[in-house]
Amino acid sequence: MQTRVNNGSAMRITMALLVGSLLVGSAAAAAPAAGVAPGKKAPGFNLNVMNGDADATVRLRDLVGKRPKTPAKLVLVSFFATWCKPCKAEMPILQAIHQTLGPKGVKVLSVVVEGADDRPQKEILEEIEGWTTARGVTFPILYDPFLKDVVAKRYLGQAMQLPGVYLVGPDGTVKAAWHEKRDDLQTLIEEHLK
Repeated sequence: MQTRVNNGSAMRITMALLVGSLLVGSAAAAAPAAGVAPGKKAPGFNLNVMNGDADATVRLRDLVGKRPKTPAKLVLVSFFATWCKPCKAEMPILQAIHQTLGPKGVKVLSVVVEGADDRPQKEILEEIEGWTTARGVTFPILYDPFLKDVVAKRYLGQAMQLPGVYLVGPDGTVKAAWHEKRDDLQTLIEEHLK
């Protein structure tokens, strides 16, 4: 038995399949399933600083890459949320790394991952600021001004597993990545400084 499809129907089906594949492809490109792997180029970002200078922004390309303005030997990019228990336990470790390895060229940055929260942005930012202040955090806490977690999704992938810690080398590639609280994190970073 033969089924006949007129040209108009065939065209609509072809267009629907094409548009569907483009949408699926662009979603996959925006948020990779597994996140950034060591050896790959670290996704760039330009994020606002919550603590310290309220008007400041941090751009990864100012720290690493071809022509950084203020070069770092290594950049530690951590992703956290206030509701994440391992993230809370990791903050003192990150603060210690900031204090001891900062003078040796390691820049510590933490990026807030709170975009699924339906509360007003001001309320969310005040909570995060209070949360980090109570923990004595002095390294930059960064946030997406629209709280959409765009940068986090580019690093962490679709799983958004927290905490997520990425060590970026001076050439802009990811040297190492961890998706768990590591008590030995400072030692692991010191290995990359050698």
